[in-house]
Amino acid sequence: MSAVTVSTDLLERLAREEHRPGSEHGSLAFLVRSSDVEAAATALHAASLRFISIDEEGEELEEWSNTGETYTPNWVSDVYLSPDGPWISTDTKGTLFPRMVRAMIDVLVEELRRRGVDAHVEVPDPGLPMTETWPPPAAPQGVSEPDGPRAWVIKRTVRRVTTRGRMWWDDEYFRNDGQWTRDLWQALMFPDMPPSEWVAAIIADRPADADEKHRVGPIMSVYTRVDGYERPGAKPPPEVRRDD
Repeated sequence: MSAVTVSTDLLERLAREEHRPGSEHGSLAFLVRSSDVEAAATALHAASLRFISIDEEGEELEEWSNTGETYTPNWVSDVYLSPDGPWISTDTKGTLFPRMVRAMIDVLVEELRRRGVDAHVEVPDPGLPMTETWPPPAAPQGVSEPDGPRAWVIKRTVRRVTTRGRMWWDDEYFRNDGQWTRDLWQALMFPDMPPSEWVAAIIADRPADADEKHRVGPIMSVYTRVDGYERPGAKPPPEVRRDD
C-alpha cells in the first residue's frame, strides 16, 4: 500500500472547528505533493468528481439519495498545476464543514492509494496561479462533434425499486462480452449505427419474462456523448435495489 500523509495543520484546523464552531472560515483547497505528478493529478481529478457529491454531514451522496436537504459544494475546480504539485479549490460558501472536509480527505487518500501514489496532502499557500490546468484523461473512442465526442451504443432501460421504495430507471449498455453495464465507458461503442442484425439478435435474446420480471424497456441504438464530463453518475448499486 502506498504511503499517504495528511498535513497536521489541516487536521488541527478541523479539530478547532469541531470544538469551536464558526472559528474557522473559508472554502478549502487541496494540494498533493508527490514525485509522480501525473498519477497524483489523476487521483486528485478522480477525487474532485466525487467531492461535489459530499454533503455537510460527510456523506457521499448518489443521485438517487440526494434529496437536497443537506448542503453540498457549489463548485469544485479543475486540477491546477503548480511547482509544489497539483491542486484543486472548492467553493463551500466560505464555510468550513468539518465532516465534509474529513470525507473529502478520505476520498482523496483512497484515490491516491488506489493508484499506488506516495503523497502528502496539504492546504496550498494562498495566491497559487490558476493559469495551468491539468488535462483530464482522454475520453473513450468516439467521433469528434462540436459539443464533444460521440459514439453509437446499444441501450436499454430497466425499472427497479430501491430498498427505500423509490422507483428507478437504470440505463444499461451492451458490452462486447454480451453482458449489460450501467457504466457508459464500458459499453461496446460504434463510430456508425450498429448493424441492424446485431440489434435484432440482442432483442431476440431477451428472456421471455423480461417485461414481467424486470420491466425491461425497449432495446435501441442511440448516438450519445462519451466524454468524461458527461459520463453518467453511478446508479443505485445492487445492494440498495430490489427487483420487482
